[in-house]
Amino acid sequence: MKPAILIASGPWPAEPWAEPIRRTDPERPIHIWPDLPDPAAIRYALVWKPPQGLLATLPDLAAIFSLGAGVDHFIFQGDLPEVPIVRVVSPDLTQRMTEWVTLQVLIHHRQSSPAGPAGRPPCRGSPPSTAPASSIDSSPAPISWFASCR
Repeated sequence: MKPAILIASGPWPAEPWAEPIRRTDPERPIHIWPDLPDPAAIRYALVWKPPQGLLATLPDLAAIFSLGAGVDHFIFQGDLPEVPIVRVVSPDLTQRMTEWVTLQVLIHHRQSSPAGPAGRPPCRGSPPSTAPASSIDSSPAPISWFASCR
């Protein structure tokens, strides 16, 4: 029997990760957390925010594959096994990270929070212009307008 794969994808559905593996290697056992009949059978773990201590219960683990862009979701677990950590690259992950970075840049430029202003009404309309209506105004809005929107 081939070594098994464990998918612990946190809040994400695991089937989009399991299905292509099953298509490519139908004889490979795949377990989706919390379905883990034999921890010793697991050779590879595909994880996103795995439960604390889960990876330490896999005695024959050979590698951990991070299903996200980083590894901070599990790297600081005190009982992390000393096995290689692999970064998964996929078009979906690249697209989501591009969207996240774009959002962060927009938030920075708009000087706001993703949750919106705390207890204040949102900004309405355009910032007041400091130039005549007939000219193209590329100057920033007065600070007072931004302060009223926060």
